[in-house]
Amino acid sequence: MAVVETTAVSTGDGSKSAAEWPAASSNVQREELRLLLARDGILFATADQPIRHANGAAAPWALYTPAVSLTGPGLRLAGEVLLEHLASFESTQLAAFGQTGQPLMAACVLLGGGRYTGLSVRTRPKASVTMRQVDGPLDRSRSVVVIDDSMVSGRSLEAAVRALESNGFEVEGTLTLVQFPNRGGVDWAWSKGYRVESIFDVWSDLGRAGPPFLPDEGFGKGIARSEAVPDGLPIATAARWIADAYLTTGLPPAPATTFDAAYEAPGGVFVSFRRRSDDHRVARDGFWRFRDLPTSLGEDLVFATVRTIQLARGAVHLGNLQQLKVGVTLAGPIEEITPADLDFGRYGIVVRDRVNGRKLGGALPNTQVYTAEAGQYFQARVRNAQLAHGEDHQLFRHDVTKVVEPGET
Repeated sequence: MAVVETTAVSTGDGSKSAAEWPAASSNVQREELRLLLARDGILFATADQPIRHANGAAAPWALYTPAVSLTGPGLRLAGEVLLEHLASFESTQLAAFGQTGQPLMAACVLLGGGRYTGLSVRTRPKASVTMRQVDGPLDRSRSVVVIDDSMVSGRSLEAAVRALESNGFEVEGTLTLVQFPNRGGVDWAWSKGYRVESIFDVWSDLGRAGPPFLPDEGFGKGIARSEAVPDGLPIATAARWIADAYLTTGLPPAPATTFDAAYEAPGGVFVSFRRRSDDHRVARDGFWRFRDLPTSLGEDLVFATVRTIQLARGAVHLGNLQQLKVGVTLAGPIEEITPADLDFGRYGIVVRDRVNGRKLGGALPNTQVYTAEAGQYFQARVRNAQLAHGEDHQLFRHDVTKVVEPGET
């Protein structure tokens, strides 16, 4: 994240305001904090200290910021770096939900030179005394930034926003120390119109072995893997094997080199999980490929399956995996078109904004949800990509091949 350069503002009391931290020294502080988090802020699993994901799967490590934020030097450093980035927000009222965000918010209030006040948000209203869910010097005329140590699935942010808004506060967005990209939280916040900023990326900044989840780039090099997917499986069966391995170990497996038949997916791969009992789709995700990259179909399938599980926010877990059936969607070559080239009966489509390419939305061909090109285009552009009226964008089309597990419909 780029450092925000601001004009110095005097607070009149000799302390530094959020706008006074010089860019040069803040770069030094940011690097000091990064090294401190990478060294002390990662907790590794041991026999005496197991670590588990929210869905119960074993995990080799976890972000553990209290080892930094509950020390004097670590908390001061974190507060100073957070203040640098808070200067670009309009809000001067801060909120924390849960234990890990509280010391970080307090540090910003203490070091902010009187610019900020804080709010403590509970999971539910207190049963006695004030019986409030939000505590602090309440000012509903000022918007709020939620401060936390990390952005992962977005559940904590969603709960904080729900509590604040139900109590009459306007939420501008959130600022966190660390972001886990593409775990669902950022996507949820963006889709609801909240601003999201983070100081560090857990993969690239803190050196954790794991997927950066950048579209078109796969997992990258040098990440930890579980055992390889067996060769020769039907591709949807291989997706189930990947899901089971990832949910069990917390690591993406190494890819298969062959499947039971020749499959092609130059335009991307999506994986879906549906309940056998009623055909309800529990999760579906994956990626489109807009340029050639030297990844194999086996690697693409691992990436798409793991991404789907992570963005499902716990909806797919070891407890229900056997009740779900798996389907894999293979996209043909992606070609840019104009609306006149739409063909609802044959092609799937993708819409992508021209500004930064982050707004993406697709629509399958020949479905019962819409019955013509106009409906398909609206589904991709408005409902899925959530583009504003008239927002500049690109339109693409691709062939679609759907493969389900043997014996499933």
